Amino acid sequence: MANKAITTDSTGWLRVKLSGGTIISLPKHLKVDFTGRSGGRDHFKIMEKA
Repeated sequence: MANKAITTDSTGWLRVKLSGGTIISLPKHLKVDFTGRSGGRDHFKIMEKA
C-alpha cells in the first residue's frame, strides 16, 4: 500500500505485537509497507530482512 519508515520514541525501538501474539521490538527507520488501520492499531508488513 504505502512504504514508510517506523518512527519511535527516544529509545530508538518500537514494541509491536505480531499477528500470532508475540511481542517484539523493531528498530527506528525500519522499512515497512503500511496496509491499514483498525481497532486503534496500525497494520504493516516488514519489508527488510535480517
